[in-house]
Amino acid sequence: MSNTQSSGDGNAGSMPGEVSEVLARAMLRACPAGLLLVDERGTIRFTNSELEAMFGYLPGELVGLSLDLLIPSELRVRHSAWVRDFARRSEPRPLGGSRPLRALRPDGTEFPVDVALSHVLTADGPFVLAVVADMTDRRAREQESELRQRTLERANADLEQFVSIASHDLREPLRMVVSYTQLLAERYQGQLDEKADKFIGYAVEGALRMQRLIDDLLVYARLENAGRPSLPTAVSDALRDTLSDMRVLIQDSGVQVRYGALPTVMVDSVQLAQLLQCLLLNAIKFRRGDPPSVEIAAERAGSMWRISVQDNGIGIEKRFIERIFQMFQRLHERGKYDGNGMGLSIAKKIVERHGGTIGVSSVLGEGSTFWFTLPAANPEDAE
Repeated sequence: MSNTQSSGDGNAGSMPGEVSEVLARAMLRACPAGLLLVDERGTIRFTNSELEAMFGYLPGELVGLSLDLLIPSELRVRHSAWVRDFARRSEPRPLGGSRPLRALRPDGTEFPVDVALSHVLTADGPFVLAVVADMTDRRAREQESELRQRTLERANADLEQFVSIASHDLREPLRMVVSYTQLLAERYQGQLDEKADKFIGYAVEGALRMQRLIDDLLVYARLENAGRPSLPTAVSDALRDTLSDMRVLIQDSGVQVRYGALPTVMVDSVQLAQLLQCLLLNAIKFRRGDPPSVEIAAERAGSMWRISVQDNGIGIEKRFIERIFQMFQRLHERGKYDGNGMGLSIAKKIVERHGGTIGVSSVLGEGSTFWFTLPAANPEDAE
C-alpha cells in the first residue's frame, strides 16, 4: 500500500515514508473493526485481521481477489450500481447510513453487515476504504424485538376483544342482576327474615362491586388505545377542571387542596385529569381525623417535570410500598375502605404511557407523597 496523501499538524507528517507505511499497516490490522481497501476495478488491495476472521479467510488470502467474492450472487449487479453511485459522490457514507446488506462467506453462508465507505486518494490512484460491521447479533436482537412487538400487538388485540365483550356481553346481564337485586331489596325489605335481608344485601353489594370493577377494567384497558396525542398542557388547568368535577366530594370530606405554580407538560390532557383525580381520590379516601389536606407541587428534573401530591392521611406501611401500584391490590379490609384496588394501577399506566415514572414515599400515621414525572413541554429549557 503506497503512502496516502494527508493533511494535519504535528509529527505525523514528518515520519519517514517507510516507517509510516509499516505503522499504518500495523494499526489497520489491529483495528477492532473489519477494514477493506478496494481499487477502482473492485480488486481487494488490503484486509485486516478482523475482516478476515469475520468472513473466514486466512491472513492475506483475499488480497488481489475480486470484491464480488464477498457478495451474494443475486446482489452483485445491484452492488455494482451502488459502488458507481458512491464513486460519483465526494462525501463518505457512515455506518448506519447504508442500505441493508448481506455478505458471503466461503462456505456459502450469508450474514447481515453494515458498511461505512470513505474515499482514499493515494499515489497509486483512488481507492475506497470500507469499514465492515457484522450485524448478526444486532439483527437477532431486532428480530427478538419484532417478535415481542408482534406479541404485544396480539395481546392488545386480545385486550380490545375483551373490552368489546366486557362492554356488551358482560355489562348488560350484570346491569339486570343489579337492577333485580335492588328491586328485591326494596320490595321485600322486612318481609322476610333477617338472614334473607342480609343475603339480599350481600347480592346487591357484590353486583355493584362487580359493576365498578368492570368499569375500572375498561378504563385501564382503553388507556393505551383510546389515548389522544400528547400536547402542551398546563397542569394547573387540568387540576382546576379536576377539582371542579370533584367539588361535592371535596366539600363533603373537608379536604383542603393547595397548589402553587405548576408547569406545562407534554401529555394527553384527558388522561392527565384522570391521573390527578386518581391521586386526589386516594388522598381523600385514606384521610385521617385531622383536617385533611393535600398539597400539589412541581420541580424540574432534566427534561421532565416531577409533580408531587402530598397528603396528611393514614400513610402506608413500608412492606406494602411495592404492591400499591399493582392491579387489585387492597391493603385494608373491604368494609373499611371502598374501591377495588385499580386506581393507582390506572395512574401508573397513564404515567408510563407518557414515558414517565411514578412512586411514593410515606410515613405510617403521618401521610404519603405520591410523585410522578412527565415530559416538559420545552425540554430544551432543562436546568
